[in-house]
Amino acid sequence: MRMKATFFIIYFLFVLLIKVNAAENNLKNIIIFIGDGMHKEHQIAASRFFTGKDEELTWHNFPYRSSVSTWDINTYNRYAYIKGDKLYSKDNIDYSLGYSPLIGGKTANSSESLKRRNYFLNKLPLVYKENLYKIPATDSAAAATAMFTGQKAETKAISFQTYNGENKPLKTIAEIFREKNKGSIGLITTVPFNHATPAALISHSESRNNYYSAVDTKEGIANQMIAFQPEVLIGGGHPAYNKGWGVKKYLSNDLYNLMKNSKGYIFIDRQNKLDASQNIKTAADQAKTMNKKLFGLFGSKKGHLNNIKPVYKDGTPIVKRDSKENPYLKDCVLAALNVLSQNKNGFLLLAEQGDIDWANHENNYKHMIGAVWDMDTAVSTAVKFVDKPDDDIDWTNTILVVTSDHANSYMRIKNKEKLKKGTLPRQFKLFNYHYPLREVKYYTHAHTNELVDIYIKGQGIDTFRENEGKYYPGTRILDNTQIFDSLINELR
Repeated sequence: MRMKATFFIIYFLFVLLIKVNAAENNLKNIIIFIGDGMHKEHQIAASRFFTGKDEELTWHNFPYRSSVSTWDINTYNRYAYIKGDKLYSKDNIDYSLGYSPLIGGKTANSSESLKRRNYFLNKLPLVYKENLYKIPATDSAAAATAMFTGQKAETKAISFQTYNGENKPLKTIAEIFREKNKGSIGLITTVPFNHATPAALISHSESRNNYYSAVDTKEGIANQMIAFQPEVLIGGGHPAYNKGWGVKKYLSNDLYNLMKNSKGYIFIDRQNKLDASQNIKTAADQAKTMNKKLFGLFGSKKGHLNNIKPVYKDGTPIVKRDSKENPYLKDCVLAALNVLSQNKNGFLLLAEQGDIDWANHENNYKHMIGAVWDMDTAVSTAVKFVDKPDDDIDWTNTILVVTSDHANSYMRIKNKEKLKKGTLPRQFKLFNYHYPLREVKYYTHAHTNELVDIYIKGQGIDTFRENEGKYYPGTRILDNTQIFDSLINELR
């Protein structure tokens, strides 16, 4: 009898262990939000304007937060060159060369010190080009490559390895997710759809500037993204609006017509005097009903969707967009989730608010505030979607990650007492934006090598916790390559 009882106890524990392991690896849906160029101080600025408090954006209430290093190979080599250390080798990486917690800090923060400021803002020589100088920080292409492939890259590379004479594509999490899980893939951005961040998820190129090529080739980024056939693709770059002297063109008329006439997609684009918020909802409903994919193409002269301007009206902070012919990010996110959620195998959705970066390059505080609001309301929309009852999408099988690819502008609020709810600094434009009352200060128009924040809700948080400090002992810092590592681990 004892033997029989022991057998049943062992059997029960074995079954229980299997169930626990299954529950721990139950990730089916991945939602990634990237605030391009968003640093902690930008979040504080937006939160103050809309709520009167420093950390009241949607993601500030998530159960997990930490900090992420963003350096790329070029950044690493500049610091190594100055110190006389060996240049980057993936077989022997000194992570403290790419980012030093002793100088830069152990968390993403906006504290001031001359040592920190010099570390982030001093110009360093480009390796092998000693007469050319640049602030040492990654660009969006290399940063997105690290997040989506788990591999460091050189500046401008789109999920492509170019250093040490090697030229080869790097497999992305979207490619793995589609092959392994048969899941749907969605990409949304407020800038041209084939800009660096979304491009790195489903295409490969030595340069982020290879925006498109002739229809019958596979060299262009737009060509590759369209050939990948994501279930949802929404962004800017509409050729009919993306015009003007000196303006980059992101999409050929041939590719535009190819997608407009595609039988596999419900195609929607910017239309004169039509409200895009309603139109994209209607298009998503059609795609669901007809079991088709969704392509939304919008844009403006510069290629992006909207400048979103905060204003204070009747005691309430609100925003205004440049044109209702372009949607808000929240409209795109809801449309995408409605289409992607039809796949019972799950989905991976990337949503980028790219105008945060564009505004910071101009040192434009107002537009930056509006862009962070745009991302905040989109994240809130995604949370509400997962919270909906009576479907198979919930926080036991879904992860929502909010982070940034890199910091930008080294903006600091200098007088928090003046910047309360609904209050904006006085600013005027002379080439770039200036602030005569000095409530805020921008130290650069470029990216910086500061840590950025990461916030997570849902399944898989423990895997991120396990990776903290692995490359930076004594800290909770994650490297951006570990975002890929952590998500892939959860899919296994």
